[in-house]
Amino acid sequence: MSRRVHCIEGPNMAAREAHTVLRFCTRFYDHLPRRAVVFLQDDPEVDHLRRAGVGTPHFLERLEEHYMERWRASKAPATSNGTDSPWELQPCPCHVDRERNIDEEHYGHWRTISWWLRTFLRRPDGALHLPPRLAWPRHAQFAVPSLAIRHRSRDFFAMNLALTSLPSPHKAKRLRAPGEAERECTQWRQRRGVRSCVQTRYERHTKWANFGGYVVDLGPLPSVRGADNKPAAHGMALAEMYERLWFALFDPMLHEAAPQVPECFTTEAVEAGPIRCGGACPATLDEQRRAQNVHTEQHLATRPIQQRIASWKLRRVRDPARAESRVASFMGACAEHDRFSLPAKVETMPA
Repeated sequence: MSRRVHCIEGPNMAAREAHTVLRFCTRFYDHLPRRAVVFLQDDPEVDHLRRAGVGTPHFLERLEEHYMERWRASKAPATSNGTDSPWELQPCPCHVDRERNIDEEHYGHWRTISWWLRTFLRRPDGALHLPPRLAWPRHAQFAVPSLAIRHRSRDFFAMNLALTSLPSPHKAKRLRAPGEAERECTQWRQRRGVRSCVQTRYERHTKWANFGGYVVDLGPLPSVRGADNKPAAHGMALAEMYERLWFALFDPMLHEAAPQVPECFTTEAVEAGPIRCGGACPATLDEQRRAQNVHTEQHLATRPIQQRIASWKLRRVRDPARAESRVASFMGACAEHDRFSLPAKVETMPA
């Protein structure tokens, strides 16, 4: 066994480990390990690794067989029902979170997750995959056989890598200056008769700066407000989204669905400004409004994201000038249309 370590340095990314995973899948697509890849953060949960038997022949055999069983099932007739239950790639060297009520009314990540599923995946019968339940590896610690990476196209990983490509201008915490809490506090807490400052203006700015810029315009909010009211997704929102979708992203039962305008899913396009959600907009509680948004997207006549985010920001900050200057950096013109297509050629599973 080789004991060499290959380190890759880069800037602090707003999408965190999602950028690392997708970059590996894209850059090492033709140079993957022979059997499996284990994705870890810098503080891995070692107990889960030991319990799963990572590094043993038995672990590799079980991982590959579990994946291949799912892949074989995807080739059988009438397999769409197999996507209704959340799939877990086992053995997972992780703690698996299992969540219910994945809908707009109850789920706090609904708008990002539903947009991504509408954009990139389809069931075997071509239908949208919007499951009522999710299973996902906590802390983005999981393992996949190399076959699972090769089952997706390199373009699939490259487009998702572009979504996570915005760097985060990391700003460190610092001690508060004398009197700063009284002058600059944006959030107070009252406990047992004592009033304390939870967050100052600088601390709030630091937190949002580390989240990175906006990447995806999620469209107008529905008239019936749900649990997720984000007007757009920044890097941190995408990191939380991918963490909940790793099993779905590598699920062989789900087919790739390519966006109609892949030019919008490049690093250059994302750096120019947020992608508009188009027909993948997740405002499903108000279908009439969503349909109107799809229609106007086709004519590139939607209300610009900077205007909608400006009004959203100005309701939440005391300094309108500061909000407007930040909103100016979120402008974008790349429009996502409402038509999607499956790849013309279905790749066969590598031996």
